[in-house]
Amino acid sequence: MSAADVIAAAIALCVVIMLHEGGHHVTAIWSGMKVDRFSVFGIGPAILKLGTWRGTEFVIGAIPFGAYVLIRGMEATEEPEDRPADPDSFNFRDKPLSRRALTIAGGPIANYIVAIVCFFAVFAVFGMKQPASDILIKKFGDDSPAQAAGMEVGDALRRVGDVDIDPSLLGNDV
Repeated sequence: MSAADVIAAAIALCVVIMLHEGGHHVTAIWSGMKVDRFSVFGIGPAILKLGTWRGTEFVIGAIPFGAYVLIRGMEATEEPEDRPADPDSFNFRDKPLSRRALTIAGGPIANYIVAIVCFFAVFAVFGMKQPASDILIKKFGDDSPAQAAGMEVGDALRRVGDVDIDPSLLGNDV
């Protein structure tokens, strides 16, 4: 594996993480929570501010790997957890359990949506191979017994002994 492959894999993983965190971001906003910061690339302290949109600061972090979303009220607190939820608050911890669960599930949901879109795009662009209808002989190895028995390049195998061959069971590479 070359250095370029490692770098490409790291970038692809960062994109997946960014989309995952985007799922948390979207569901938090939809649930009425305030997202203070979205590090689209990197973790740790912000080294580059990309801008602010709808109260969320978009940044690039100091450690060039991953991403994160900082949702207000999600940090550790000394406040008792048994106090009543305040649905008018922008804090994560003040929202009902269903909204908090949706926000936490937003990342994995985004991963599933991205996977579905990627699979659809690949099949839309490249399609699917049809199963082989015949098993054709393309070439022979050195001292091939099949060639010595009289088989030739281009011959099709449809039966071996008393057994019919079902090419669809052999895959697409025959």
